[in-house]
Amino acid sequence: MAKTSSLPAPIFTVHDHLGSTRISYSASVVNNAPQYTVRTLHDNLPFGKIAREYVNGAQDRYQFTGYQRDQESQLDYAQARMYDPNLGRFLGVDPLAGKFASWSSYLARFS
Repeated sequence: MAKTSSLPAPIFTVHDHLGSTRISYSASVVNNAPQYTVRTLHDNLPFGKIAREYVNGAQDRYQFTGYQRDQESQLDYAQARMYDPNLGRFLGVDPLAGKFASWSSYLARFS
């Protein structure tokens, strides 16, 4: 008979250099041997569209660059704006764009 612990298995996540969740897995010990179960695995294209995905159980909410993905609309909530990973664009104007207009890279700098 296999002896298992009554504690829930902890869930670990591995992130890439952008902060995107690449893999999440749980670990447990059965008969003094570690057992690992992959929960989700994500491969993203450069602007966040999902290229490959493996889901075994619950879907991770935080995906591309650590933003929370809405399951209905498949948009990422990026602080004050929504980001569409299929287009690679934000779907709104930056709320602080008028306050910091001099910081824009589109302004010509003539002295």
